[in-house]
Amino acid sequence: MKRLRRKHFFLIVFGFFVGSAQAQWSQSNGPYGGYISSFAVSGGDIFCGTNNGVYLSTDGGGHWSEQDYGLTSHSIYSLTFVGNDLFACTNGGVFLSTDLSSTWSESDSGIGLNIPQSLAVSGSDIFAGTFNGVFRSTNNGKTWSAADAGLTDHGVYSLAAIGGDVFAGTFSGVFRSTDSGANWTLTSNGLTIPFVQTLRSSNSDLYAGTSDGVYLSTNMGASWEEIDVGTVSGLDAYALAVSGNDLFVGSDSGIYVYNGTSWSSESTGLPSSRVISIIPYAISGGNGTADIFAGTPGAGVFLSTNAGVSWAGSNTGIFDTDVLSFASFPSNTQGTELFAGTGTTVFRSTDSGDDWAQVGSGLPNVRCMSLVISTNTPGDTDIFVATDGSGIFRSTDNGASWTSVDNGLSDTTVWALAVSGNDLFAGTEGNGVFISTDNGNTWSPIGTSLSSEYISAFAISGSDLFAGTQYDGVYLSTDDGSTWKKANTGLTDTYVTSLATMTVGGSGTAIFAGTASGLFRSTNDGGSWGLVNTAGSVDVLSLVTSGTNLFAGTVSGIYLSPNDGNGWSSVNSGLGTPEVNAVCISGTYLFAGESGGGA
Repeated sequence: MKRLRRKHFFLIVFGFFVGSAQAQWSQSNGPYGGYISSFAVSGGDIFCGTNNGVYLSTDGGGHWSEQDYGLTSHSIYSLTFVGNDLFACTNGGVFLSTDLSSTWSESDSGIGLNIPQSLAVSGSDIFAGTFNGVFRSTNNGKTWSAADAGLTDHGVYSLAAIGGDVFAGTFSGVFRSTDSGANWTLTSNGLTIPFVQTLRSSNSDLYAGTSDGVYLSTNMGASWEEIDVGTVSGLDAYALAVSGNDLFVGSDSGIYVYNGTSWSSESTGLPSSRVISIIPYAISGGNGTADIFAGTPGAGVFLSTNAGVSWAGSNTGIFDTDVLSFASFPSNTQGTELFAGTGTTVFRSTDSGDDWAQVGSGLPNVRCMSLVISTNTPGDTDIFVATDGSGIFRSTDNGASWTSVDNGLSDTTVWALAVSGNDLFAGTEGNGVFISTDNGNTWSPIGTSLSSEYISAFAISGSDLFAGTQYDGVYLSTDDGSTWKKANTGLTDTYVTSLATMTVGGSGTAIFAGTASGLFRSTNDGGSWGLVNTAGSVDVLSLVTSGTNLFAGTVSGIYLSPNDGNGWSSVNSGLGTPEVNAVCISGTYLFAGESGGGA
């Protein structure tokens, strides 16, 4: 059942140029956010479940702290209070905390390998919904036994209870048990969309969120009526919450509120269009308006203090963010400006990582795969971000706002960007390389020999442009991408993840290629390659160079070579052993961007 934990943070190290092997990593103050699957409230305390554990806020979402001592499985699917005890459904079973999440213990004897998705409480019984039916505990989670007679669909996504009755949402509709789970009956009359993703009870009313609408039953599931009307018909409902007379629905297109007669869209301030968890928290101020928390799949927690009219991020302290890319201003312009592309947006730091602010206005909720900075336009500094599925965006105001610049870009999944003189290069997923000669306004495909390649990385050495591909090694162009030739001699692994250049011997240039089985070096412009990773055959994800120092981000932390790749040492003190997606040097700081997937 139990899985070992990998901690995933975004970290910095100081003074790496002197005594780098002994340098200590410390946690940067952001970027914050993450995948927020669930919430639970006890008094003034609010808890959220993420892909990287449980967090607690005691100040209404102002600050969060990780609460996971003893929690050996960290992908959280749901949180539920049973009296004063907090239960967590995780990818490794059910866990129980009897001290408001300070400590956890496994509490799933009898559930076996069946991963729990949700819990419901009926009287003294606790029910766990799994993808292999329903389990019941009559002793506060100490032991569980199957309770699914009559449950013809064992894929249980959600549970709810009204009095002594328990309801299970499945791919085939809603099932009801009136005898503590001993028997179940399908009760989906009027439920025309049977895929029930979430259930929510409110007094004697039962709401069902489906893949195509929201339904209400006022008679304990005997019959259902769709309440999606007008412009919001067909909501893909992931989360439901009731506050006063309002029903809040988290969907693929933000948050909608139903006041009993009509719907309204209430997503102002939400950068993520998808909302997967919602909970009412408390009444704020003197106007009786409810505070509502919403969880997104990557952008973190958002709080509304005006019943959903507007939302603001509430993520300080939540480190569950994928950091995928970096860009830093040259030291002769602004120096301390650092940008980080995450799994959902872009963040900026103006004080060497002490503080971060989200600067993704105009960006969709999308993975930011690559960042580059162009100073080709006199007096202007433009920032470009490549996204996974939404093309390329440009900011001309230091990241404050972004606009799409993908005219002519036939493939909107862009993995790599590079700047060479007045040219911008974009590497795509399966359609090769594109070039822009007008600051990103228009793009054209170049190099027919690369037209079907997956471009993962670029490196520039003088007038040479190198492109790393997935599955087909390295290509070289000496004419700004018009023509390409393979440069793979000695490259025994052609799954290239990253490229970097370094001056060696005072005047020569080395090209480094990170691959799935180690690091390769070429000192003759890609004419031949040799394996140089003396640390072993490790999966290299990212590279950065400074002088004779070469840093490699891998699936097992950071490695340093101070001598052109000839010798290596692990520099992970304080870092743990996470996957390092991106590395960047800004001033005298080395930044490492890690995966926030957890578990």
